[in-house]
Amino acid sequence: MNQKIGVLGCGNMGGAIVRGLLNKIDQVYAYDRNLKNRESLNQMTNVTLYNSAEELARNIDVLIIAIKPNSIIDVLKQLEVCKTYNLVISVAANVTLSQLQSGTSSQVIRTIPNTAAILNKSITISTAESPILSLIGDVVVLPEEKFHAGMILGGCQPAFAMKYIRAAQLAGIEMGLTSQQAQDISVGAVSGAMEILNHGGTPDLECNRVMSPGGVTVKGVNKLEELGFTGVVIQALKACK
Repeated sequence: MNQKIGVLGCGNMGGAIVRGLLNKIDQVYAYDRNLKNRESLNQMTNVTLYNSAEELARNIDVLIIAIKPNSIIDVLKQLEVCKTYNLVISVAANVTLSQLQSGTSSQVIRTIPNTAAILNKSITISTAESPILSLIGDVVVLPEEKFHAGMILGGCQPAFAMKYIRAAQLAGIEMGLTSQQAQDISVGAVSGAMEILNHGGTPDLECNRVMSPGGVTVKGVNKLEELGFTGVVIQALKACK
């Protein structure tokens, strides 16, 4: 890729994007005002770390902006006088396209990746296609009126999945496994299930295939539903609004 990609804000999300990009391209340009984040960036090869947002803006073709939402418009306006980039990719959760466009004359794409970007496995919700986003994982393009729902499913569910794995790990420990054994088995089981879905399976069909009549799986699934599993998941996701 010939474009020079700059990342402004390299905390949890921005840092994951930088690392994911470095798996695919030779050079990334970055700035973060946080000393700890800057030290982390300094340890990476193939990252050009600038001393200010303005210096970054003068030396890139594409700006990925991953700073606090309440300051993003002001920062874009400040960079307008010195920028060389013609595309802004925002990862701010609740800043709309029209708000972003009010701060810059560049083309704007609104996105929500997730931290799996570090392994190029993000599911990124976006208002437009971009080959840059494809570098960090899969992309789902949605109109802005559906963006928030996509953002919740794509951005929040990794934490939900981690909570499930942790709960399963604790159950395994109670049943006599070591912590690592319980984690490895749980991760492997969930990863395998996801691969089946990625190859054309559906949740209902695959559940039915596993739940033999009178078997241990159907007993466990029935207990989940008795405790309100499906309803709790729906309520929790809707609460993310």
